[in-house]
Amino acid sequence: MRLAAVVMAGGSALRMGGVVKPLLPVCGVPMIVRVLSALSPIADSVVVATSPSTTPFLKGVCSLLRPDSCIELAGSSYPADMRLASLIITKRPLLFVPADTPLLTSGVLEGFVKASLRMGKGLVTLLGRSGPVGISILLDHFNPWSNITLSDDSSLFNVNTWSDYVRANRLCSMQRS
Repeated sequence: MRLAAVVMAGGSALRMGGVVKPLLPVCGVPMIVRVLSALSPIADSVVVATSPSTTPFLKGVCSLLRPDSCIELAGSSYPADMRLASLIITKRPLLFVPADTPLLTSGVLEGFVKASLRMGKGLVTLLGRSGPVGISILLDHFNPWSNITLSDDSSLFNVNTWSDYVRANRLCSMQRS
C-alpha cells in the first residue's frame, strides 16, 4: 500500500507558549522525525506542510530530512490547510498526519489506511481515546466524511500541552524499556 502523505507542521502551539512543537524531542528524537519514520513504510511521497510561523524553523529540517517537498500553507486552521494541501497535492489517497503525534507507529497508520480503503468514504478521520488526533485520509472528496475509532491505543494522541509532552516522553521511555 503506497500513498501520498502530508505532515502537518504549521501550528502555532499557543498552549505551549509558541514553541515549534515538531522540533521538540521525545526520547531524544524530534517529533517530526518520529512521524516521518512512521510514514516511511507506507508513503511513497511525503510533503511537510509548514506555515509562516514555522517555516523559518523547519527549513533546515526540510533540507536535512529530504521529504519530497516542503510547502508553506496559510496556517489559518488545520481544516483549511488540509483543503489547501489537497489542491496542491493531487495524488489520492492522501494521508494527513500532524507532526505532534510522536508515538504514532507505521502499524497504526497501516491499519487505519486499510480500514479507510474498505469504507470507501471521501474523507476518513482517525479517532483516539480522547477524540480526533488530526490523522485523516482523503480518498477522493471531503464528503462524505466518516470516522474510525481506535480507542485501545494509549499512545495515539497529540502533544498540545506541556503535560502532553511529559506524557509522551514517559510513554516513550516505557516502550523502550
